This record gives sequence, C-alpha cells and structure tokens, in this order.
Amino acid sequence: METPLLHPKLKTALSCLFDNNSQNQQHRHEAHEFLLSFKSCNVRRLVVSRLQSQRDKLNKQQDLDDHDSSDEGINVGEPVLDFFVSEDLAGSVYLSCLALLLEHDSFNNGTHDNHRPHEKIFAAQTLNHRCRSIKINESFDIEAEDGVECGVARLVLAWDEIRREKLRIEGNGAAIHVDRDIIVSGANDANAIVALGERSKSILKAWMERYIPMLVNRCGSSLSNSDVHRGGTTSLCNGTELLAVVLEKHTSILQEFVTSHNQEEKGEERVKGTLEMLSIAVAIYTAAFYEFEENYFHDFHQQSQNPQQKTRTPWANAVLSELGSALSITALRIRYHPTSNAYATPSPPSPSCPPLVDMLVQALDLVKVGAQSYFEQKLKQTNNRHMQSIIESAHLNALQKSFAACLKALPETVLLPPGLEEGHRIPSVDRACLRAASIELRNVGDLSNVGTGIDRVCEVLSGLSSNADNSIQVDDLISIECFESWARFVTVPIHVVEMTVGRMAMNYLHISRHHEMSIHYQKARKSAFQYVTTIFEGASPSLTSGDILAALLGVAAGRGVSGGNSKGKKNPSNKKKIGNRSKKRHEARLGRVLSTQDEEHKESMGDNFNRFEGDSGSVEIEAAELLARKNSACYAASFVFGISMPDGQPSTPEDDWGLRLAATSDTTSSHEICSTITACATSVLPYLLSMERDGNDLLGNHNWRIDLFTSIMNVVQRICQCPDRNIRALAYEPLMILHKHLNAVVSVSLIMENIAVDAICNCVFSLAKSCGYPDGYFNLLSDNNDEELEIERNDVRDVVRSISSFENENFEHSPSIMILKSIIHACNMAICESNNLPPETAVHILSALAKPLNTLAAHYKQHPSSNANTVLKQSLQSLYKVCERINSVYDTLPVSQTLP
Repeated sequence: METPLLHPKLKTALSCLFDNNSQNQQHRHEAHEFLLSFKSCNVRRLVVSRLQSQRDKLNKQQDLDDHDSSDEGINVGEPVLDFFVSEDLAGSVYLSCLALLLEHDSFNNGTHDNHRPHEKIFAAQTLNHRCRSIKINESFDIEAEDGVECGVARLVLAWDEIRREKLRIEGNGAAIHVDRDIIVSGANDANAIVALGERSKSILKAWMERYIPMLVNRCGSSLSNSDVHRGGTTSLCNGTELLAVVLEKHTSILQEFVTSHNQEEKGEERVKGTLEMLSIAVAIYTAAFYEFEENYFHDFHQQSQNPQQKTRTPWANAVLSELGSALSITALRIRYHPTSNAYATPSPPSPSCPPLVDMLVQALDLVKVGAQSYFEQKLKQTNNRHMQSIIESAHLNALQKSFAACLKALPETVLLPPGLEEGHRIPSVDRACLRAASIELRNVGDLSNVGTGIDRVCEVLSGLSSNADNSIQVDDLISIECFESWARFVTVPIHVVEMTVGRMAMNYLHISRHHEMSIHYQKARKSAFQYVTTIFEGASPSLTSGDILAALLGVAAGRGVSGGNSKGKKNPSNKKKIGNRSKKRHEARLGRVLSTQDEEHKESMGDNFNRFEGDSGSVEIEAAELLARKNSACYAASFVFGISMPDGQPSTPEDDWGLRLAATSDTTSSHEICSTITACATSVLPYLLSMERDGNDLLGNHNWRIDLFTSIMNVVQRICQCPDRNIRALAYEPLMILHKHLNAVVSVSLIMENIAVDAICNCVFSLAKSCGYPDGYFNLLSDNNDEELEIERNDVRDVVRSISSFENENFEHSPSIMILKSIIHACNMAICESNNLPPETAVHILSALAKPLNTLAAHYKQHPSSNANTVLKQSLQSLYKVCERINSVYDTLPVSQTLP
C-alpha cells in the first residue's frame, strides 16, 4: 500500500496534540510547529521565487561585467539552483489531507477506540485554507511527491522555458517589421508558436499520465473489489476506489482541457482545478456517507449490545462546511481570472464555462454517476439485501448532504455581507473576480429564464426532490439552512419566498399547534425561524443602498453601518472605529469601481444610454435590490401571519395561523418567536407605512397592508406585556423606528397612521406597567436596588421620550403631538380618577415626558396652538394632582407607599 510522503508525519503530529497519551505530552510543541509549517507550506512558490532571484542576480552581474556586449550567444538565467527543502515538508500537502479525508475511521464494535474525527477536521480546514490563500497551481501540489527537484522544479523550469521562448519570439516579431524577409520570418514565428503549444500539451499529458494514477494509488488501498476493514468494521464505501471510478469515467474531460488550452498556465490551472474539484467532491460525498454509516452502526450497537454507550463525536458538519468552501473557491478561481484593469469586471474564460452554481452541481453529478456505477459493481458480488438497503440509504443521504453543503458554502465563501461592521473572512482572490461572482450570484431570472443565483439553487434542490430516478428527498432542515445562508447575502426573490416560507418553513412556524417535538423537528423549526428572521433583517431600515452597492461591487471589506454580525445580532463590544483615511480610501476605491462599471454599462447599452440623463447601471442595481429586499420581507410577513395570498387576494386565515398567537402564553413567548416578530416589525412596518402613503399596491389590493400592519402591532403589544423583561426589551427598537418613519409627515391623515399612533401609545403603557415597582419594594430601604429593574425603567423612559420627540419641528398636527396628547390624556385620566395615591405607572410616564413638554412649551410661547394648549394644560393639571395627593396622604401612609 502506497501512502503520501507526509501522511505518516501528519498523523503522528495530530496524535501528539489530540490523543490523551502521556508519552506524547513532551512532543506537543514540535507537533504544533510542524502542523503550522505543514498548513502554510508552498513549495511551488518557493521554487519560483528562488528561480527568479537567481536569474535577477545573473542579469545584474552581466550588466556590471559588460554593458556593451550583445545578448547573442548568452543564455542568461541558466543557474545551478538550490531547491533544498526540509525533509519534514518533502511531499504533497494536498495528497496527505485527501488521504486522511478518504479514510474511514469507523467504530470498533460501537466504541470510540479508532474514531479520530480531529484528523478529518484538520485535513478539511487545511485544504480550505490553502484553496482560499494560494493559487490552484500551488494548492494542488501532487508533483511534490516526487521531491522538489524531480517533481516541482522540473515542472516549473519546463513552463519557464516555454514562457521565455514565447517572449523571445514575440520580441523578434515586434522588431522584424523593417526586414525584407518579413513574410518568411512571420511564418517561422507562427510555426514556433505552434510548436510551443504542442510542447505545452505534451507536458500536460505527461503530467497527467504520471500524477493521476498517483492521486489514486497514494490515497489509500490499491484498487480491488475487497472491502477495507478498519477498526473491526467493514466500510461499505472505499473513498479511494470511488475516486478512481470517478476519474476513470471522466478522463475525457481532462483530455479536452489539454487539447483546448495552448497557454501553459491556463491549461495547467484548468487540469489541476478540475482534478481538485472532483477529488474534493468525492471527499464531500464520502464524508457524508461515512457519517450515515457511523450513525447506523452506532444506533445498532447502542440498541443491541451496549445501551450505556456514550454519544459519538460529531464531525461531518464541520468537514462538509470546510470542503464546501474549498470547492466553491476553486470554482471561482477557474471561472474568473484578473484582468489588466483592476477595476473592470472579468468575464468567464469561455462561453462553455458554466456559472458557479452549475460548476458545483456538475462536479457532484459526476460523483453521483461514479458512485452509482461503483455500488452497482459492488452489489453484483453479494445477494445481501440488508447491505443493499444500507448502501441505498447512505447513498441518498450522502448526495442530499453533499449538494446542500456545497450550495450553502458558496455564498458564505464568495459573497460579501452588506452593512456589517465586523470583519468578514475574504479569500485571497482578486477583488474584481469577487465582484464578478457577486454580480453573477445576485442575478435573478424571470418567468422564462432562471437566474444564476438563489433561484437556481431553489431549482436544483427542487429537482433533487423530484428526480426521475427517484429519489433524493431533500430534507427540510437541510434546505432551510441552505436558503438561510443565501438570505444573509442576497435578496430572496418573491417566488423563492413563496416556495420556502409559504410551503416549507410554515410547516414549523405554526406555534399554537402541537407537533411531535422530535430533535429533528426542533432543529428544523429553529432553522425556519432563523431563515425568516434573516429575510426580515435583510430589509432593515438601517441598511442603506451604499451598503448594498459596496458589497455588490466587492469593495466592502466586510464593514458597514448596521453594527450586526452575520446572524444579525447586535454586538457593540466588537465595533471597530473606521478612521478617516480608511474611509477616504474606501470611497476612492468605490468611486473608481463605479466609474468603470458605468463605462461598461454605457458600452452595453450603446445608443440607448443617451436617452436617459444620468443613467447608471450600478445605481439602478442597488436601488432595485433594496426595493426587492423590502418586497420579499413583506411577502414573508404575509405568509407568516396569513394575511394575503400570492395572487393578491385577501385571505381569511385561521385565528391560530402562523405567528398570530405569539406572546399569548409561556410556550409562545420564547425569545426565538418574539425576536422574529420584532425583526418583522422593524423592517416591515415602516415599509408598509411608506407604501400606504405612496399608494403602491404590491399585491394589487391595499387592504392587505392594513390587515398585516394591525396583526404585527397586535403581537408587538402583547410582547410589551410579557412577564419576561428580556422579551419586553425586544420591542424597544421597533417602536422607535416606527415613530421615526411615522413622524416623517406633517400630519396624521391615513387610517394606518392612526392605527400606528394608538398602537404606540398602548405599547408604552404596557411597558410602563410591566416595569412598575413591585409591592413591598421599599419596605427595607437598606436592601440593594434591583439593578435590572432600574435599568429597564430607564430604558422605558428613553422609549417614551423618543416616541414623543419633535424631530421635524411640526408642533400642530404631527404624529408626535398626537402621541404626546394621547399619553398625557391617559395619564391625566388615571391620576384624576384615583382616590388616594395616583398610579405609579402614570407618574413614571409623566416624568419621562419632561423634555418633550419643555420643547413644546418653548414653541408654544412663540406660536400658540390648540393641541399644544391642551397638552400643556393637562400635563400641568396632572402634575398638580400628583403633588396634591402626595401632600394630603404623606402623614397617614408609610413612606414605602409614597416614595415610589
């Protein structure tokens, strides 16, 4: 059995770090240093660097020795190079990691003796790190198995010789136009170029003949029909054998690349990139297959032999995520290459190169076909129906998880999230390539053509479930997680919202209906809530068109203005102040990119560009995406609350539909449910209000807007009454944002605006009542304060001041004066109707309005008005009543009652 050169050293180093063996403790430092060097090793770049360095020295020495000598007869740059590399790193990093991933460390009779998930996780992380950090020609370093001089250096020198010869021929061609023999010389140069192309093809063919068999032979056991026994169990899928089958069935693809590429670097990159994608796809499939196999044998032994067995260590999700990211970035490097203009958007190398999503799907389809052929041959040797059943189930499960993992990892790897302050891990790829990928993955099709982004993903997952060969039923949990990943980066089109939220996620969003809460159902429900919340947060009012434009054009560097993380949660402690210089550099870079994009847009439009003054493709895209995000959030909310149907006709939903009964009981008042409601309120309510003012009909009937607005506000009011103060705190932001958008008009005239004013007032009263001092709070004045209660009371006071503030200096008919008037009237009524002490809640609200009342009074002095007069009179009357009541009972009631 052949193994990669670095494979034994890698396993030894990992065992020193992760195994609880006392003998390995003293070697952990050396193991750690080796793994760091292993992960960052780049022999190809080292050889190129030394070659160039030596050539520069010779050229410099030649210039110093003889400035007048001609270049004829002098072969510059043929040094005796020293490619010495430490023996510890002699070998292929890629091949060693692939060998670890294709191994099957199954249970030994259901125990953990031979299970080493840390090896697979480290191997997957290393491959992903190298695919993100270095070029394909450097990351796929299989020629290093023949040593640095015999493998890497020979290949580098061969390509370098061809490249230098091309430069010489092109230089002669440029200078020969004054020669009489221009035709003869030109023909000779053309023949020389053709000869160099043939040499390039011969090098690639020789490389393939040498290293493709090595890729298979050194990843595990030799190709045979026998199973491999590892740890006392029999593996039903040998990853190395499957890789051999896949490569054998699709060798013609590689041969086409060799014959179609005359440029040495592109030909080598395409061949290596294809091998890298196929081998990683096989590793993804085998990881998912091994996980199913381990789950099956774990459950079997747990039920039949060892009921007290501990739960196994999960590893497959981490491995699938890392490998999916590696596969995505490899596809990106193959499809897009940098151009001479750093700010221009590159195009695919050829029309035959498929989009990124299709590249992933095609790689997995090739593995699917190879796996079917592999298992057909395997099952011919046995009539064991039980084994056949296990293989079929594991095969379908592996395909399902493989497709979902890759499609989920693609946006997380390639796209930039709009409006994030914290850093986003950006791969070491030219920003122009990221920009091209971003434009491609944000492309949404129409009724006749499917786009190349999330709608294509939706079509792929739907096609898997309705496949003619039967059968891959994609699990809801996996699908929802995949769509949630995309929703964090791109707009979810309405037809995808209809399919995912309206049909799939709604199976888990009926909070009032009792289901069998299995672990799988709980996970799917949690993912459904997270997916819907992500759609709502993608339309947040704090997200600007500039954030979207920066992420779209690949110049965002992962920072923006919203202050949230990838899951949309606030995290002020991680905020990083952006300096003025950084802002200026970012604006300059964005300006250059915009200028180039607009030039490209102008060229694509031709004569039509001049018909519209100020026409700009980038501005159109960002405005359209921001509007699409808001429309998608409204559609998702309509499905969640059952307000309208996709055809625009009003529906008559059941009272317990979706989230309608949120915050009505302990089980429906969880943070998961209420945070989804408040995210919906924050994004959808302002947009509904703006549509109502503009008269836009998203669904063709404006009545659905008022119904949806009312349903959301009813739930927000119940959240304000929740016994849990952490749940009540979720309502602060939606109320203040709604007031900000409500106060943008000079007067309240629409039905929706009146509903908003009444709902905001009711929410304030509920919040103030919920944070009142409990009975007996001041009985023992020596006790410490309830800090959480005092903080909440201060927060509520801030909310009350915020929703009563005058931002547009409209003091007569603005929403703020209407809210203030309603609150003051309610407080005055409560105080006047009380017999003894006034309600502490009313006094608390009244005291919080000191600043708005002072602003109103100062304006009233110069510009008297009826509404201001009423508000000020009632507020002074309430203050008088409070002071009078306290003075009258101060001597008769204990201080614990008067002090609040």
